[in-house]
Amino acid sequence: MSKRRTNEKRREEKRRVNYALISVYFLAFIVLSVNSLNSFLYFTNTWGDTMATWVLSKSMFFDHQILYKDIFDQRGIVLYVIYGIGAILSSVIATKTSLIGLFIIEYLALVVHLIFAKKIIECFDIKHKYLALVAAVFIFTDIYQGGSPEELLSPLITILLYLMLRYIVKGYQIKGVDYFIQGLFLGLAFWTKFSFIGFWLGFFLYIGVNLSINRKFRELFSAIITSLLGFLTVSIPALFYFIRNSSLSNLFYNYWTLNTQYYRPKASKINTIMNISNNFMTDWFTNPYEFLFFVFIIIGIITLARKYNVSVLLASLFIGVSGVYFGYQATGFGYYYFIFHSFIWLGMVMGLWILEEKYPQMNRHLTSVIGILLVIFSLRATPVTIQSIQQVQDIKAKIIQHNQDSQITLLQYDGLETGFYNQLNVNPNVKYFLQTNIVQEQFPQMPLERLRYMADKKTEFVIYNVKNTALDKFPLLPKSSLTKTISQIYINKYGNSLTATVPQVLVNNYKLIYNNGDYLIYQRK
Repeated sequence: MSKRRTNEKRREEKRRVNYALISVYFLAFIVLSVNSLNSFLYFTNTWGDTMATWVLSKSMFFDHQILYKDIFDQRGIVLYVIYGIGAILSSVIATKTSLIGLFIIEYLALVVHLIFAKKIIECFDIKHKYLALVAAVFIFTDIYQGGSPEELLSPLITILLYLMLRYIVKGYQIKGVDYFIQGLFLGLAFWTKFSFIGFWLGFFLYIGVNLSINRKFRELFSAIITSLLGFLTVSIPALFYFIRNSSLSNLFYNYWTLNTQYYRPKASKINTIMNISNNFMTDWFTNPYEFLFFVFIIIGIITLARKYNVSVLLASLFIGVSGVYFGYQATGFGYYYFIFHSFIWLGMVMGLWILEEKYPQMNRHLTSVIGILLVIFSLRATPVTIQSIQQVQDIKAKIIQHNQDSQITLLQYDGLETGFYNQLNVNPNVKYFLQTNIVQEQFPQMPLERLRYMADKKTEFVIYNVKNTALDKFPLLPKSSLTKTISQIYINKYGNSLTATVPQVLVNNYKLIYNNGDYLIYQRK
């Protein structure tokens, strides 16, 4: 009878745990729905990075345009495959202009975070496990507007972190399948954004040195082979895509040369390496929010170092930082720290562990208050304004009204995609359909080609942003008829008549059909 009661108690506890986990997953869904502009709560995502990748991926998957060869960007093919899967999901579930497919992928990535966060928690003697999971929701839903490569790839960092913690806390013997999986993840990182590979390089470097010191050469050889097989599992299909489409040279130039040489102002290799710490400090120490997260990372390392050898963790983190902040002359973009989310959350868990040791009498009321505060602070959405929605709708209606062809062709002159291609369901018919952050004087081909599209009347419509133009940089480009400018009268959103500077080839070959607000619309003459 006693044994039966014990079994019933265990079954009841298991059911209770499952309900608690379901509640955490549901909470994660709610918070992500608010924070990601890809969710069903919003009209569109206004982040140019996400929308540019979305449009490019649809061009690859639906129009069969070849990455780097037919259509330009400088990020890795794995990111476009992820977005392409999202685009297919959207077309099946809703429409091709809906971002719901990408949101589903975001949520699945978040679930992976939470699954392995729970496994990490179980490596330690932590009583308030579900408070730690709520903290995971708090950290892993800090995603700016949704869809960055840092957000989509960071679950792989959480899995790597779990493997390292099992190794240093539980004395886990790393197996061949672990090396294969991490090699696979290294491949995914390399073909998404190769600045992320430092986390895996640090892990493999430490393991390799450790095995060499202990003269475990057979295991070292096995680890190298299985890791390489994992890396090749991703790399061979990626290379096959470019070889089959005769675009290996495009791959090397767009993905490697542009990112390593032209994406930031030139500097010597020594200065570039020395600037890594400065770039990191500038990014993390000038923002109070990010500085707090940096403090959590330090808390996590110090707490673990009191009991364990954290060398492998430090190697992964240190080389990871070096990879992310290598090559920038001032600072990275604010969302770069997303890739460090797993380490930030680990610091929060270690902080909870310290509190439990010092205050074993912590009751449910206190932990509930902390959990509620974390949920409140988790809701950090960047809303889409009614004004921006109306502007996109007005421009969409104007283009549809004036369009005479069965298929709309469009060039948004400067900056990244801000929703017009997607809302009109237009896949670009020109290679340089967007203007990236690559320094123009180092890569003049992109702005000059975009001006040449206007001279050749490649698209039916041109959308010109009067607030976000690169005309001030034209003197840095080779002088030609393409870089000549002219004044254009327009009416801003407040009803004031103002003057904008526009390319002369635009006025010569296109007529103005809309001049209200931040955008001018031109139609081919």
